[in-house]
Amino acid sequence: MKSPRVRPRHRGLRLGGRLGPRVTTGLKVVVLLLAAVALYVDLRSTVSGAPGRGGLVVVARQRSGLVVFDVYENAGWLWPRPRTRAITALSVADWVSGTALWEIEASKPRRAAVTYAQVPTGFNQTIPATGVPPALRSGGFYGVTVHGNGASGVTTFNLKDEGHDQ
Repeated sequence: MKSPRVRPRHRGLRLGGRLGPRVTTGLKVVVLLLAAVALYVDLRSTVSGAPGRGGLVVVARQRSGLVVFDVYENAGWLWPRPRTRAITALSVADWVSGTALWEIEASKPRRAAVTYAQVPTGFNQTIPATGVPPALRSGGFYGVTVHGNGASGVTTFNLKDEGHDQ
């Protein structure tokens, strides 16, 4: 005669086992609600921009003899992602000598990719007071500083000869 197979008793709780279907469904709803609240808060922080929360990221790109500066911030505290940021001032300096070469300012924050020596709409050039700023030298090291609504960012770049890989 065969002996009946006996299942071992588990002392731990299993979802759907001893908790019952109502408790299991309730736990699933709570987890889903918490995920929805986290997503909402993250998206709201992206929309509102919470000025001054973090620094700005400045990216210097060189194309066709021009140097273009883009400014971003990391938006969202759960899933950070770059977002274009409005700025009030941008300055470029020779990194080695510390000499200011070019500076622009706006009376109110503006979103714009800025090309060296080209004053975007809504900005005024403050350095040099008049005329065109000095040309950037191939191989030169430069620093860029940006300001916008309680946050700032700084980066350096090396102007490369466009005949070589960057």
